[in-house]
Amino acid sequence: MNTENLLNSINDYVSILDIDCNFLMVNYKQTQIMGYESDTDILGRNYHQFRGISSSLAEHFITEDKKVLEKNEPLRYLSYQKYSDGNWHLLLGDKNCILNDAHQVVSIYSQAKDITNNRLVDFSRFMFDINKKYTKKNKSGFDCTIVHQDDINGLSKKEMVVLFYFLRGKTAREIASIICRSDKTVNFHLETIKVKFNVTSKSALIEKAIYDGFMNIIPDEIF
Repeated sequence: MNTENLLNSINDYVSILDIDCNFLMVNYKQTQIMGYESDTDILGRNYHQFRGISSSLAEHFITEDKKVLEKNEPLRYLSYQKYSDGNWHLLLGDKNCILNDAHQVVSIYSQAKDITNNRLVDFSRFMFDINKKYTKKNKSGFDCTIVHQDDINGLSKKEMVVLFYFLRGKTAREIASIICRSDKTVNFHLETIKVKFNVTSKSALIEKAIYDGFMNIIPDEIF
């Protein structure tokens, strides 16, 4: 089975991109969601020519790819947006580096599963509403990196979860209910996070966390 047939046999959205984030190969399912009839129409194109997505999301996809290339580490993401078929799709995907025989990174392999009808769809709507609040873009959708490490700004996994909900407008009491902890514990985490971010107020924490890109991060503890 050649590479093209192998990709088309996968019932997910699959693409291979070069180190400049241009498409080298895509399977038929990916071709359809991008709004093209043939994979040859896509080859050499980039995310900005991906029909149905906003420019801001294209830039975020590129940032993700560069992160994968620089660190040579896999990356998981959750994406919710309106595609060329006119429908909103929730995609859970992974990006990995492809190495040559000399162990040099030569391309990126991306594979995403459509989980629109999964239980996460309610979570995606929550994320979409929050995205509208902060970006003022009613139709932009979102694309977030799912992280499992606890070394971003020195935050623990629990602190990452607390910050995730806090940035999205949840009160300490609401967060406590979600993560099954006491209000006191949540407030303790928030105070610790402020120290780690070197800020003294909650408003300053929100401002700095958004500036540092935490609106585009989902802790895997959420799932």
